[in-house]
Parts: sequence; structure tokens; C-alpha cells
Amino acid sequence: MQDEFRDRAYLRTYVPSLLAMENGAFYLGNMIASADTAAELKNYEPEHVALCCRALMTTNPAHYFDKFAKSVARDKTHLWPALVETFGGHLDEAIAKTPDHGALLRQVAAKYPDLKAVLEARSASQGISSSGQKPPALA
Repeated sequence: MQDEFRDRAYLRTYVPSLLAMENGAFYLGNMIASADTAAELKNYEPEHVALCCRALMTTNPAHYFDKFAKSVARDKTHLWPALVETFGGHLDEAIAKTPDHGALLRQVAAKYPDLKAVLEARSASQGISSSGQKPPALA
């Protein structure tokens, strides 16, 4: 009985209902961000993380993404790869939303080597520094 409260297995039953709602991935992402333990993260699948990651990256305000990444980082083998892949796949979309999104996502990426590598690869391919600035033109 004690384990049931530690891992909160009952949360699994909420996932389909949340995802059926408008902005459900955003709300589920906030639930994942609020997970108290790594055991609680076992209630979620990589597909859930991918949907939530995109929603949190592209929704104003984007500051919820930081807490989400911190929570998911506790499960490096099961959930983290989905976050890294989704981060890379939707980075341009998120940055296009507002300049604030780009600044916030760069701050979050700086905390995690995997996300930083994705950001730097994107920046290098577009000729943008990791701070988000294009280098000055050569005379």
C-alpha cells in the first residue's frame, strides 16, 4: 500500500482523459513536471513525454519546460531520450513563437549536455552562435 502512494500508479488512469482534452498535453506535462519521485515517472511513457515536451516548448509561457526537463532527467534510460529527440525536432517551432522562447530554451539546454548538444548542432547548421546571435559579417 505504501508503494502505491510513492509511485502513484493511479496517475496512469488520468493520462487518456488528459490527452483527450484541449491543451491536455500541456496539463500532463505539468503533472510530469510535478512528479515527486523517479518511481512516479514510471507511470508515463516516452510517447507522453514527446507530446508534453512539444506542448511545453511551444505554449506561452514556455517557462514550464524547465521544471519538466528537470523532472524527466531523473529517468535517463526510459523517458529522457524522448525529451531530447522532441526537443531537437521542435526547437525551430518553439523559437519561432517568440524571442523569449529561444532565450528560455537556451537557458534550459545549458543545464543538460544532451540538450546543449542538440542546440549547438542546430546553431552550427544555421550559422548561429549558442547564444542565439548570428556572427557579424566579414568585411
